[in-house]
Amino acid sequence: MTNSEDNKFPPITNAVALKLYQHIANEWGISAEQSRTIFSFLEDKQFEDWMSGNLNSVQPDLLVFVSHLMAIYKLLHQIFPDPVQANAWMSKPSNEFKYLNRLELITQKGIKGAQEIKNHLESQFN
Repeated sequence: MTNSEDNKFPPITNAVALKLYQHIANEWGISAEQSRTIFSFLEDKQFEDWMSGNLNSVQPDLLVFVSHLMAIYKLLHQIFPDPVQANAWMSKPSNEFKYLNRLELITQKGIKGAQEIKNHLESQFN
């Protein structure tokens, strides 16, 4: 395997991450502008390639970020049996996060914000 081959995921990996993100973004009401801000760690070309389903390079932060969002989504739907309530939770201000709503926290802090929210939700099960 050459070095360039070492730096590639199968196209399906990025495609699955994109499909998951698009579903979550739709459920949480994340706009295109918010999406670009959330994924600001990607270069413009990488972001455009990913959003069009053409990203073939390794982007570990992207996959970690989407996995955190997926975990948050799953935890919310375990905590709140009503899907509307589960999805609305992301847009409500929170005492735990200095009165930011959870989407603002993710927009401002990126992966760290998503990790904080995930940890907070996981603590509800302990």
